[in-house]
Amino acid sequence: MGTTYLHAVASLDGYIADERDDVGPLHDWYFNGDHPLVGEDNADVHGAPFRISASSADYVRGMWSRQKVLVIGRHQFDLTNGWEGHPPTGGHVVVVSHRPRPAGWHPEAPYHFATSVEEGIARAQELAGEGRLVWARVLSAGRRCRSGSSTTSRSTSCR
Repeated sequence: MGTTYLHAVASLDGYIADERDDVGPLHDWYFNGDHPLVGEDNADVHGAPFRISASSADYVRGMWSRQKVLVIGRHQFDLTNGWEGHPPTGGHVVVVSHRPRPAGWHPEAPYHFATSVEEGIARAQELAGEGRLVWARVLSAGRRCRSGSSTTSRSTSCR
């Protein structure tokens, strides 16, 4: 079984995105350096080529090269449109969602949908194989509401 890591990112105020669901300067460092992060980064899909500083290059390249499967929630999938079927890292993406894969959406893409976190992690470990790293990130215990806040107590306006 692969090793599962949880990588979670949040700003000091507890929110990773602004009111438009844009991460803004929080991720700018992925694009403002002079060292390529990966060989083929699908810049047209990701908005810009991944280029980081020299001081970050070895660390981030090593971390990304070990990632075999990315586990994300449906909200991130919807915001990025699943990076148009090109995982930003690893060979597969598992999307945890109560909704199925969109009909006709990049049928060739190595994306897998699971209805629970447990099912998603199990599928990711299966895809990663023996002794290979599984990278799990951006999983939320709360629900995203129309107001833009994350909550587990409101249900009428949450999805």
